[in-house]
Amino acid sequence: MKYFIPNCSITSWFVRTSIVFLPMVLIFYMSSCKKERKEKEIIIIGPFSEITYHSAEIRVEALSLEPLLSVGICYSTASNPTYNDLKVKYDSGDFFAYSLTLDELLSNTTYHIRAFVKKQESEEIIYGSDVKFTTLPFDTIKIFNPDLTYGTVSDIDGNTYKTIQIGTQLWMAENLRTTKYRDGSSIQNIKDKYTWSVDTIGAYCTYDSKLYGATFGYLYNYYTVADKRNLCPIGWHVPTDSEWTILTTYLGGEIFAGSKLKETGTTHWQSPNTDATNETGFTALPGGFLDGFYSYYGFNGIGTLGVWWSSTMSSDLTSLTANLYYYDSGFIVGGYQSHLLYDGISVRCVKDN
Repeated sequence: MKYFIPNCSITSWFVRTSIVFLPMVLIFYMSSCKKERKEKEIIIIGPFSEITYHSAEIRVEALSLEPLLSVGICYSTASNPTYNDLKVKYDSGDFFAYSLTLDELLSNTTYHIRAFVKKQESEEIIYGSDVKFTTLPFDTIKIFNPDLTYGTVSDIDGNTYKTIQIGTQLWMAENLRTTKYRDGSSIQNIKDKYTWSVDTIGAYCTYDSKLYGATFGYLYNYYTVADKRNLCPIGWHVPTDSEWTILTTYLGGEIFAGSKLKETGTTHWQSPNTDATNETGFTALPGGFLDGFYSYYGFNGIGTLGVWWSSTMSSDLTSLTANLYYYDSGFIVGGYQSHLLYDGISVRCVKDN
């Protein structure tokens, strides 16, 4: 326990700071008094309820006699992060207790976090102590259904994909990761988000330029999907909205289809990955997407959302898509689920009839 007592008169402030470490819990306690007046601010971080390759969930609690403007955590790969670094912030009155999720993190990386409270009247920011955690390494091994028999198909780049029969349709059981059209011509690889947002030529990218492509596949804009050179292997194509609907109908409707399509467990999907059985062998993964409308929106949904193009246009600027979520067993196809043509989205190919 450490004490800091400044030189002061009877009318000055007295400050005492103590830091107590408990298993998975950090308590940061500050008290101040002026004559007989006493005021306390308590910030608690912990425990870490879940750490994945891309996220961490922790609990923050704060209490103050003075109303708080905001409370939350700031984080960085450097020690002692401040309010100016990345942060998760919530408005608050005088008490706050909430579980916060940090997402879009790098895998196998150590992060430092500090809780903070920002006072309403003075806007003074008080920090807790630095706490660190390390995200898990990214697991590239996809969990296919061991009870089913898969076929294979190869693309123009020589990538080999598992395939699976579901009802009357033969589907690729992996997301596409080709860099060429069927005729061998190259698809441009755009790494800059601003260039992506203004370009109207077929393009692909990997999620946030990270090494996720081998597992989640690449993200493509709709201009690639609509190109007559075709990006799927010979004899295959990007499914129409009607073909996605045939799949969901065969699986009992959109309400139930998602659980039968998603990869099981939480290796790639964020918990709880509701009701996932992968009984179809489709092995749907949460590859997220690139929001192409505003360059500053960037990448979203890694670990929480799987979204795939259909070749069906819904308007001049959007195309219908198919969507899966980590918290739901449904599979939403078409309807209001449309994306702008310059969004970056996963592709699954289906066999020609």
